[in-house]
Amino acid sequence: MTDNEWLTMMGLCHKCRKQKVAPNKKFCFDCLDKKREENAKWYAEHGLQWSRQYQERRNEIRREKIENGTCIMCRKPATHGKYCYEHSIYMKRKNMMIAYEKKMKRHEKGLLKDKWRREGLCLWCGEKAAVEGINVCERHSKIFSMAGKKGKAVATSQQKYKKIVPAQFPLPAAECTETNRQGGRWNDED
Repeated sequence: MTDNEWLTMMGLCHKCRKQKVAPNKKFCFDCLDKKREENAKWYAEHGLQWSRQYQERRNEIRREKIENGTCIMCRKPATHGKYCYEHSIYMKRKNMMIAYEKKMKRHEKGLLKDKWRREGLCLWCGEKAAVEGINVCERHSKIFSMAGKKGKAVATSQQKYKKIVPAQFPLPAAECTETNRQGGRWNDED
């Protein structure tokens, strides 16, 4: 058993070795205060300069790893973008958890769109709705009407394309009947 393990087991401060430790800490309250003052003094003198140098060096190391094709979190070859396989999975899981936590926070606050719907505001930006009963502002109603016109144009061009090249895209066997397909061509009556 090491000295630090014995101090932890006895519940004594690791620095002064006399007083009881603070809850969930290794040091007593007096030693924690002294340590806090020392850290504040050192940071006031060196901290900002040291943190800038440290960050510059970390950025330089990161750039070198990306250029060399190694994982930015370890030294394995980067197979998935900037990460190796293990760290790419780790980052995906971490990002999914962060997104889930953000989603839960939004749900705790209450869904904003439901609130806007009840108050009669636009569901996309929260501004006052142009027409009562339809929760869309004037700007978004113009956007959606233009999109609707474009959608109709796309649909008509798709119908023209189907008439030109129908045999290349036959229906699946389950949907093939004499009423909707005759000799590899679409029935124009559909």
